[in-house]
Amino acid sequence: MSSSIELRPGAPEPAARHARLQRTATFRGGKLVLWLEAQVFVNGAGILGGRVAVEAARSGARVTVCDKDVGAEVNLGTQSSVQRGVAKARSVAAACNAIAPGSARAICADVRNVGIGTLRSCAVLLDCSDDAGLAWPLTELSNGLDRPLLRLALDGSGRTEVGRVLTSAGGAGRACQLCPCSPADLARKAPSTPCPGSAASEPAPTLAGGALGMAIAGIALLQAQRLVTRNDLEQVLDRELVLDLTNFQLLATRLRRANSCLSRHESWGELVPSGVTTNSVTLAELFDLCAGQLGATDVALEPYGHPLALEVHCECGARRVAAGSVWSAGPACGRCGRRMDWMRGVQWPRINRAQARELGILADTPASLGLPADGALLVARALGRPVLRLLFEPTPTPESASNPTQPEERNVPSDT
Repeated sequence: MSSSIELRPGAPEPAARHARLQRTATFRGGKLVLWLEAQVFVNGAGILGGRVAVEAARSGARVTVCDKDVGAEVNLGTQSSVQRGVAKARSVAAACNAIAPGSARAICADVRNVGIGTLRSCAVLLDCSDDAGLAWPLTELSNGLDRPLLRLALDGSGRTEVGRVLTSAGGAGRACQLCPCSPADLARKAPSTPCPGSAASEPAPTLAGGALGMAIAGIALLQAQRLVTRNDLEQVLDRELVLDLTNFQLLATRLRRANSCLSRHESWGELVPSGVTTNSVTLAELFDLCAGQLGATDVALEPYGHPLALEVHCECGARRVAAGSVWSAGPACGRCGRRMDWMRGVQWPRINRAQARELGILADTPASLGLPADGALLVARALGRPVLRLLFEPTPTPESASNPTQPEERNVPSDT
């Protein structure tokens, strides 16, 4: 496991409110102090994420809640802490802070547009979204950052009361969730992307009750605490737990690490601080910086998780060439003035200086291309040189400076 979750000097001592908690088997050996120092990342603030985030904060951890959706009437019967018309992440973070002030913050965005700097600061990642399309990107993040990932899911068909908690930690030398998968498996599980301009079909609603949600959230909380404290790790690593409340069974499956895993179990190692923020440097300056670091002139830059789209379109039928990631706001349409959407058919994962010059974006900043402000990652490559991974500094904002728990909001790309 990563040494980043070791107790740091000056870590908080258990308060009176946790006096009983520290005497439980999970926190034996004085390990509660590790949990009090931990930052837990919870993706998805619905039936699972809302419950596990609140209980994590109640038990002393600090929590980052990430969800791009807004609460609706249909959520109120099953999703804890969600409020109608309020961003789910904000509602859940507020519930956490009502229990332990300052313990939680909200990120109102898709997890794929969260800065690596934010994820890197967390001891454990929990995906409560039950989105099969996130299997690949979250596994890559978990392995790359050496952060264990817990994936929570429910049978949302409404036919059974079954859920599971799976531990993925391939970068730490254990099995990851992609170990048993083939390319065909991923192709079957990944959601289809609508054609540009077409109406996106809504995902099927999760038909599951709060009873199952509470049970799975409780198992996930226990597994997260074991990961952080390292007590009973053999019950967590390389494990998938399936809870069948229909037949009152708890099944534990052992996952086997595959040497030929599609994820390659690649750990990124140390990330190099760039010393700049995404809005304080241009692409031209980044090419110079990376060329100097790599000792090479022909350098390709890869904004991690943010490939560049090269064309935009509008509802009025207008189309034109432009460059930016789908996480950035498209330019205004010259014909009708509406915001244009990025075409996803062709995206470049990396560009060199000549390509950036041809696109006219050498003077642009990474922020203007849609890279997140909270520690984006830039990968630089040159022939015959080791890969350079540069981590941007977080961009300070007036709100975050005055209130470090202030929820953040991000652009969410359109489904077209």
